[in-house]
Amino acid sequence: MDETNCAYKYTIFEGDIVDEDIEYFTNTVKIKSSQNEGSVYTYVSEIHTKENDNHNSLDKIKQRNERSKTIIHAIEAYLLAHPHEYI
Repeated sequence: MDETNCAYKYTIFEGDIVDEDIEYFTNTVKIKSSQNEGSVYTYVSEIHTKENDNHNSLDKIKQRNERSKTIIHAIEAYLLAHPHEYI
C-alpha cells in the first residue's frame, strides 16, 4: 500500500478466480483527485498465463474484463446517484 499516492497493489495466485490457464494476476489500484471535486479510480490487472496457454485463455480474460467493467460501472452509477451516502 502506498498511502502517499493513494495506491495499492496485490497479487492473486490461488482461489476459484484463478482457473487452470492462469498462473496468477496482479492488480494495481490508484485513486487521484479530479478537477471536478471527485476522484479518478484507475484499476490495472496484469494477467500471467501458464506456459501451456491457448487461445481459450484470451477469450476467458476478455469475458472476465467485461464482467469487471460491468461491476465497476454499476458501482460508479450508484455512487453518483447517492453522493450523500459516502461523504
